[in-house]
Amino acid sequence: MSRMSPQEMAKTLAKGLLSFPVTHFDRNFQFQEGPYREHCAWLLGFKRLTGLFAAGGTGEFFSLTPGKVATVVSAAVKETAGRTPVTLPKTAPGRTMIALVFGQSNAGNSGETRAAPHPGVFEVHRGQIYEARDPLLGATGDGGSVWMRLAAKAIASGAYDTVVLVPFAFGTADIASFAPGGSLHEGLLDAIAGARERGLAFTHLLWEQGEADAIERTSGEVYRQKFGAMLASIRGLGVGAPIYVARATRCSKVHPSAEIANAQSALADPAAGILPGPDLDTLGFADRYDGCHFSTDGLERAAELWLGSLKPGKDAKAPL
Repeated sequence: MSRMSPQEMAKTLAKGLLSFPVTHFDRNFQFQEGPYREHCAWLLGFKRLTGLFAAGGTGEFFSLTPGKVATVVSAAVKETAGRTPVTLPKTAPGRTMIALVFGQSNAGNSGETRAAPHPGVFEVHRGQIYEARDPLLGATGDGGSVWMRLAAKAIASGAYDTVVLVPFAFGTADIASFAPGGSLHEGLLDAIAGARERGLAFTHLLWEQGEADAIERTSGEVYRQKFGAMLASIRGLGVGAPIYVARATRCSKVHPSAEIANAQSALADPAAGILPGPDLDTLGFADRYDGCHFSTDGLERAAELWLGSLKPGKDAKAPL
């Protein structure tokens, strides 16, 4: 239900333009939340925009079931969730962790439960800084994330006073989606650029993706090639932070893929700033509430595995 009265809504809409985002579907007519939210984010970049007409304008409202309309509207609401921008607190050199957290659903908000907000944990979305809370902005799903738990543990460990998350994660996304020419590539670069425009220097890149490629039977060689092309684009933006690559191929009834997992391990090259992340395939069905996504206990264990893989990065410059 809207928080505005009809009169308030009419007054707001009269101040600018009402936009009709295109609703994204795949060839099987399944709603694609990731590209849809990226499209909504792009539309929201226009200063005169005062509203989005979700699931309408091109026949969706009349051709979709009420349940699917609700799903589309919910995705638009998550992308436009009202949060108040804040300024990062100043910290001593080396005490701020700034991490790009990206990949597919287990790098997003697909966890069983949401974590409580934690002092000192922030997130960056579309160039603005917010106090972080699940579900994180810039990622699909409406549950919890491993990153809020990791951030809290990183601060509790004494390694950092402040953690800034830059989320970019989309369910069912394969490696090709993130590589040049893929549907998510430009959005990934925009997320990175938005953080850098705020004066933030990344200290960590945390990559958790691979389940979709295990299901699609992507070859290990193709996985490495696409990853290399994606990373080259990131480095091209001047981001030199180390990237930690998780072993992640387990999902539902699909057994862990040795080919993709071995490809992920083979990517490790310390000289190139590519370091091994946690082996998340060690988390079995007991740690996944639906066979794929992490349960509450699984989220905690995944965060512990991530924490054990990380090394302090360089200091990041907080915006004045």
